[in-house]
Amino acid sequence: MKKRIRAFCVASLSLSSLASVNTLSAFDRYDPCCENECGGLPAIYAEAEYLFVKPCVDDLDWAVKSSQNIAGDFNVTGEGSVKHLDPGWKSGFRLKVGKDDIIEDWGVSLGYSYLKGEESAKETRPEGGTLLPTMIHLGNLGASAFNADEARAKWSLRIQTIDILINHPMQCNECHLFNPYFGAEALILNQMIKSEFLAGQEDLSSRWESDYWGVGVVLGMRYDWKLTSCFGFFADVSGRIIRGDADMDDHFRTNVLDALDQDFKFRYNDCLFVPGYKIAVGFSFNQELCGKKFRLDAGYEFMRWHHLPNPRRYVTGSEGLPISTSPSTSALGLHGALIGLQVNF
Repeated sequence: MKKRIRAFCVASLSLSSLASVNTLSAFDRYDPCCENECGGLPAIYAEAEYLFVKPCVDDLDWAVKSSQNIAGDFNVTGEGSVKHLDPGWKSGFRLKVGKDDIIEDWGVSLGYSYLKGEESAKETRPEGGTLLPTMIHLGNLGASAFNADEARAKWSLRIQTIDILINHPMQCNECHLFNPYFGAEALILNQMIKSEFLAGQEDLSSRWESDYWGVGVVLGMRYDWKLTSCFGFFADVSGRIIRGDADMDDHFRTNVLDALDQDFKFRYNDCLFVPGYKIAVGFSFNQELCGKKFRLDAGYEFMRWHHLPNPRRYVTGSEGLPISTSPSTSALGLHGALIGLQVNF
């Protein structure tokens, strides 16, 4: 094992020399206030991270708006725009506790992350124009039977992950630390999007909800490069694949005076494999105070999951009521800033 680690270190240091022709000379510039920060692995540590990220989500279109009258059943022409819900920046957090050197440099950690966000939008119909829904099942109504005066929509998201990881730090030349890890991860993902279209005493409304829960495997590695005894660079890359079940509900209600009121409720579930990955890069600051070692991380993080539940789009009414798009083609990405603090005991 030691021979393999030594060979891995030599190869890794050769690659790092491409970025700095004199990496080892940085060791001569240590600040005495931060001495002895290189070398030595923490026995027990606790970590907290604050995330400020922007979600990028597929399939959040909810209305079609045009300054022309494009509502009709046959041979409709004109121009318009599709309205999407565009989520803004959201806050989340990540917590972790762990212990290294349990058995021959092998360590274990337990982590939890949480992020919640909402977004809403509102539209009004231009004079002589058209405002139509894209998510509402029209049932037996024709496309020309309803033209909204105003509409509103709301979207919400809640993500939780729980992971148990095993890691094996490998320290090379004191100040290069490679920390590969693997383990199990649980993903809990709740989504909701609803819309309402109003025209006098008439209205159309929709509400779609999805609850996904799954467990899978995760594999990754964190690399720390001590530029000086206090400051360093880090990179963390991981991939995972989650197997889980998604329970979804579609609820549509139409209240149009020229037709009977209609209330549709569709419930369905899918078994989904959700692949995902995470990339984080940034800088770290290390310090020792009162016998405890602290590490402050600040950087950029990008996460993405694929093959997630999304609302069905019912493409026709009347005899084509069951025809719809796939309920599991969506992708969710989060990117933004992270600030983390680790305390080593």
